[in-house]
Amino acid sequence: MSEFCLETQSLFLRPLTREDLPALREILQDEVTMSAYEHAFSEQEVLDWFRRQQERYAQPGMGLMAVCRKETGRMIGQCGLTLQEIGKENPVVEIGYLFQRGAWGRGMASEAAKACRDWAFMNLPVETVYSIIRDTNRPSRMVAVRNGMQCVGSLVKHYYGMDMPHDIYAISRREWMRVTGQPGASEAWDLLDEQRNPLHRTVLRRVRLPEGAFHVGVRIVVTDGEGHVLLVHSAKKKHPGVSPWECPGGAVLSGETSLRAAQRELCEETGIALDQCELHYIGGTTVGTCHHDNYLAVKKMPLEAMLFQPGETDTAKWVDFEEFFNMPAGRMPSPPLRRKMCTQSPWREMMGL
Repeated sequence: MSEFCLETQSLFLRPLTREDLPALREILQDEVTMSAYEHAFSEQEVLDWFRRQQERYAQPGMGLMAVCRKETGRMIGQCGLTLQEIGKENPVVEIGYLFQRGAWGRGMASEAAKACRDWAFMNLPVETVYSIIRDTNRPSRMVAVRNGMQCVGSLVKHYYGMDMPHDIYAISRREWMRVTGQPGASEAWDLLDEQRNPLHRTVLRRVRLPEGAFHVGVRIVVTDGEGHVLLVHSAKKKHPGVSPWECPGGAVLSGETSLRAAQRELCEETGIALDQCELHYIGGTTVGTCHHDNYLAVKKMPLEAMLFQPGETDTAKWVDFEEFFNMPAGRMPSPPLRRKMCTQSPWREMMGL
């Protein structure tokens, strides 16, 4: 059997052994955990699953591993790389994960999935890594988003006598290099003209833009639906007189859509992972050489549950709309857009005003 093992801050991933069968049964024979499969596994299905992983371990780094807590050594789930088919393409490398209910909501699936993602890009000759997820499995989709992936398509699997729609999430090597700070991952922007027409040119961040060129940025107004707005505190040094409190946001990267950038920036700066359909475009403005796209999202989350991006944000606060409305210029929607949010439908109702 393969001696392959991955370690993270609080977990280690290793091949399954027969001693793991009781923990594996706890996962695969739980109807709630296996809802994406539409049934709890029988004993024979558990043994077939176990055998299939043993066969996959013949290739180092492949197969669904046992995910164990370092502090206890106890198996709490499975995560790993497998080869899957998408349409008529050659098999692709997929990150799969499945955890006991007691481990849900603690970030362990994300921690394990990121370790598998990093290993794949550092050790396999692949340009893209995927996760293929049942469309009804929102928690697994959120793990994919936290793993830097975006939804790039869909497919239908026929399993257990029924058609099951799945979403295809993916992250490219280039995007992985950017989100992990790998060498050569300089942030690049696509350039547009004043009317937002593409100039078919790209520049690296901090390079002076050519005359008449603009790039695109995003701002996300997060409301709890009860009249409050989320502001994050910038960890960066600001110019005198510029408030360190701002809406989450940042630049749209080369090859990235504005909507995807809003989803990514919100997750990076606050830990809030949303589907793209939960981000509502409220208008655009231009300040200096940046075309800003503004989005509104409704999400009620306690501050202590948020995760802040080192070097970018260090804390956050909920403020009432009056305080938000009177905030000075900076990384905020323009005053006309703020007025629109408090006077026009459906924005006013979404804000809870």
